[in-house]
Amino acid sequence: MSLRSITLLALSILAASAFAQDGWKRPDTVFATFKEVDGTTHDYKLAKTSDGLVIETTRSANGALGGVSRIESISKSGVYTWLTGKLQVALQLPNTTIPGITEFLAVPRFSRADLEFNLDGIQKSLGKAVRAGKTEDIAGRKCLVLTILDRPDSATTDFQRLWVDVETGLSLKVEDYFGGKLTYSREVTDIAFNDIPEGFPTTHATNATIIRGAVSPETLLKMPSARSHDELKADLANLGRPKDSEDSWTTVIPELPPLRYAQTSYREQTLRMSSSDSSNRRQNAIADPQSGTGTVLSEVVTLSGGGEGRIMSISAIRLDSNARDAVYQFTTDSSGNTLVMRGEESSGAGSTGQDARIGQPTIIPVAKSDFVDPKSGHTLTFVQVKGRPADQLIGPYLLGTPAPIQGLESGRSYAAKGDVDLTIVAWKKGEIHYAIASTQLPLARMVEIAKSVK
Repeated sequence: MSLRSITLLALSILAASAFAQDGWKRPDTVFATFKEVDGTTHDYKLAKTSDGLVIETTRSANGALGGVSRIESISKSGVYTWLTGKLQVALQLPNTTIPGITEFLAVPRFSRADLEFNLDGIQKSLGKAVRAGKTEDIAGRKCLVLTILDRPDSATTDFQRLWVDVETGLSLKVEDYFGGKLTYSREVTDIAFNDIPEGFPTTHATNATIIRGAVSPETLLKMPSARSHDELKADLANLGRPKDSEDSWTTVIPELPPLRYAQTSYREQTLRMSSSDSSNRRQNAIADPQSGTGTVLSEVVTLSGGGEGRIMSISAIRLDSNARDAVYQFTTDSSGNTLVMRGEESSGAGSTGQDARIGQPTIIPVAKSDFVDPKSGHTLTFVQVKGRPADQLIGPYLLGTPAPIQGLESGRSYAAKGDVDLTIVAWKKGEIHYAIASTQLPLARMVEIAKSVK
């Protein structure tokens, strides 16, 4: 099962008529600006069209491009991002990088009549105690304030407060409280129906180069011109500069035309786990995940967190005739970069995935170099890690069962599955672990590249 299924929940809220049987008005297009506060403040512009969702933001994409204005689109063809004003190059993403973005346009589980006349009906549909407050205006829209309690006795401690548009059912303002403290908020500052501003980029250029694979979003900053192989050598020499009397640990791979060097990112990732749950926000308590097409229901649960790393679990349930259930567990660092990912599929509910284990604090030096064919968008990623298997740091791909490679120390290959399939070769020399991931090169050629690394 592709990771793309995790993000298809976004599409389940798009198919609707002007008025649904539940009484909610569902406009064909929506354009809104809103502000999110989750420790830091993020501003967004969002357009919903018949094709999908388009968001303009400066929020980082998986730990990269923070502060850089970019567009992210979610449609039937996948998830893509490109830099604002740079429509000629786009990057396909495995899933949306904006948590909870689909919740903004999700229709409530209850009807419009319930909101106006039947509090008991709302409580029954949500399975939680609900308190209705007064009406207030948000972005010029009349909203009813609902307070949804985590527990019957948590009215002053743990609850979610929503301002629900009485005509469309959209949650135009959300506040999450834990322990009596406001920990998360999101508020629409302007909204328009059936009117998307002229010039708002709802899609990338029709002839754009689409970059695919395990490359970092930072690659968008260097394309389409790319860089020279000498710059790769200089970047790796600087990033791998030894400390004190240590030897330099980074190396280079040969030139691989028509692939061209784009960029190298370096991180000293720290993995530290604790048993406390550091979540400070909830999913939209009133959202109906099956509104619209209802093909996928996804849920994200923090298994353990805190410090600078956390273990998360994603359950993606396909609501098709096979009722297949897929469970993924992955470890991320504090910037949201995937460190380890495991998963499995099974028929029927109850799958738990592989056990997530809490490790000791570990500093992991990682150098990741990206190469792109400027014409086709095919890519190759070269990962070097000191003291940890590099294949685990390729990205959010399910690696499957490795095949051994003769003549390469600890050599193994994978056929990784995702929105874009990858061929991966991993090996080690001493304490340095390497991996290369390609969207196009055959396995034999990749093994040649691995053997050439000194």
